[in-house]
Amino acid sequence: MNGIGYTALAGLLFLLAGVPAASANVINQSSDPYFATQFFFYCGPYTSSFEPNKHYIANNGQCTYSVPATLSGNKQLLLLKGVPGVGATTVGGDTENYPGTLMSQYPNIFGTPAVNDKYFAVIYEVSLDQGPTPLIDYLLGVTSTMPAGAVLGQNFYLLPWQWGPKPVEDFEPVVVVPGILGSWEKDGVWLMDPVLHTYDNLLDTLRANGYVDGQTLFPFPYDWEQTNIDTAYQLGQKIQEIKTACGCGKVDVIAHSMGGLAAEYYIAGDGYQHDIDQLVLLAVPQAGAPLAYKAWEGGEFDFGKIAYNALAQIKFYLEARKNGYSSIFDYIQGKPILSVQELMPIYSYLRTATTTPIYPTGHPANNFLESLQINLPVDLWSGGFSIGGARLTVATAAGQSTQNGYEVAPSTNPPRWEHGEPTSTLFSDGDGTVPQDSSEFMFGPDKTFYDNDHNSVASSSAGYIFEAFNSRAPDTIVGKIYNPVTSFLYLQLFSPIDMQVVAPDGKRLGKNFANNTEWSEIPDAFYSGFNSDNEYAIIPNPLPGEYKVETVGTGGGGEYTIVSSYSNLATTTQTELTGATTPGEVIDHTLALSPTTTTVIITIDTPPQEVTPKKCVQDVETAYLNHWITKKSVYTRLLADCRLLGKLFKTRDSMGQSPDKNKKPSDKSLRGINTSIKATLDRMEKLINHKSNTQEAVDLLNQDITWFRENELH
Repeated sequence: MNGIGYTALAGLLFLLAGVPAASANVINQSSDPYFATQFFFYCGPYTSSFEPNKHYIANNGQCTYSVPATLSGNKQLLLLKGVPGVGATTVGGDTENYPGTLMSQYPNIFGTPAVNDKYFAVIYEVSLDQGPTPLIDYLLGVTSTMPAGAVLGQNFYLLPWQWGPKPVEDFEPVVVVPGILGSWEKDGVWLMDPVLHTYDNLLDTLRANGYVDGQTLFPFPYDWEQTNIDTAYQLGQKIQEIKTACGCGKVDVIAHSMGGLAAEYYIAGDGYQHDIDQLVLLAVPQAGAPLAYKAWEGGEFDFGKIAYNALAQIKFYLEARKNGYSSIFDYIQGKPILSVQELMPIYSYLRTATTTPIYPTGHPANNFLESLQINLPVDLWSGGFSIGGARLTVATAAGQSTQNGYEVAPSTNPPRWEHGEPTSTLFSDGDGTVPQDSSEFMFGPDKTFYDNDHNSVASSSAGYIFEAFNSRAPDTIVGKIYNPVTSFLYLQLFSPIDMQVVAPDGKRLGKNFANNTEWSEIPDAFYSGFNSDNEYAIIPNPLPGEYKVETVGTGGGGEYTIVSSYSNLATTTQTELTGATTPGEVIDHTLALSPTTTTVIITIDTPPQEVTPKKCVQDVETAYLNHWITKKSVYTRLLADCRLLGKLFKTRDSMGQSPDKNKKPSDKSLRGINTSIKATLDRMEKLINHKSNTQEAVDLLNQDITWFRENELH
């Protein structure tokens, strides 16, 4: 050995001297056989194993080793800085001979290492240091040759890693799990909130700093009407797919709102494979949200944000109708929509004028959330919490008045409000949807974003989340400002039809009938696609005026229905139209959206009725009788001109019907007749637009003039 090697070894042996079994520097954490399956190693603040050769910034203090089942007798635990067989110094070490499978070792003093400094953790049988060539000589770099008896993966395990923030190539895959109303279906595929763009800035910030879709970034939209138990199972399947594709052992998860409950249920379940490294819970209702009570017991949506309320109310009404339910309440309880039930609080949030029953007495029970809180494997460590070995980061929003409970009275509309109909609302601090007490029910927040609401916190937390995952601040934070939704138009089809919509400015949305592609010209609008039976379109902040809704018959044809809903977030109106179609038949509809009210009307366009001089007379008489024409002189002149047109048309037509085929009317004669017709129409148009006439008279009679100009002038 050279002098340096002997000095390092002597220091290590001094550290370990006089310890016949296990030093006070080693703690037996677990005897769970799971930890004996392979070699794990990590140091705080991390709570799951480092991956070989990747970057980490650990704290001075405690590190944790697993003890593989192939090791026997006393074991040596070492943490070293350097490269085995080349040169290394000891950071910490100790021996143990307890039969445990997970050991914590301390103290480990890192000092002030530089980025990319190499470290490695080792566990091996102490007997490997008792021969003529001790394994410790190889580990310290005294020799580049391992002893003959050392067999990596049997009696000797080693995990190398590097100090520092993670470069792009070290990024673990990130799965982003949205909350309720955070996914929308298009052509049978779920998308991340394409309507209100809740997660766009979060996802775009991750992309801008090196995450790549399909490689290290995986949005996880899902059917949020289903039970969280099913979502948790699907999340587990997705994580297995990602691990197989990347050849990695773990992923990071960002879970917003109800998505956090699904992620927690996955971790609490028997199928969990300890494959989440870091979990960010973002505005998660750990103890439920009182707003869910209104939806479950009354069929009323009140998510704390007006746009969400209106969207949810319309969407659930249409889903109820499509599935044959007479009301939203019947649909939510009859299907049932278990995700809504699973969001109800598990604390006392209902009271009467005289009593405050203690949950679950007098409250609807939430067995899902109760069970989750009991079974969630939570560990407390010096830096915070972990769940099932996943390092936990909790971010919340606050500073918003939030519904925290209700005073209730007996229902005036049973079977609604089984546990009481709200008569007044109780408020507390929170994010406008989830009370702060609920989002902090089990875990105090690592970060609170003040003056953010339940949805905007997904954007505001993007930089913070990136740094939590990678131990460095992002280079870029995307903070695109989307137009606030102050109104929206929602069109729902009940087959057998597809549609395309033309806005008042000529921009289109929906199916391109010419080539079976899609139009997507209307800004911020969302179209569900035409490859499923559930076809719909949502246009935020729609222009007022006339929309053309063109449909084409599909399948075998038959009766169809279009339901149009318009909300200005204060009130919502709906109208519907039912018609019949045949396969391939194109039918034009006009949707009129009033610029001053919430009125929306949709009608089938019919070919204009043929206008004759006789109808012209009838329309003038109608306008006069309804007092739309108020001056008798205007009325008399218009009647005379209608009758004059009849004579002119008759003269012109008789000129072309002479029995003498060789006697044709002269061009001059025809021009004279047309000149007279045009002059009559010009005079009538001036009379129709006389200031004494009402708009009803103008609209009615100008239709007649337009017909005559388009069909009777040659």
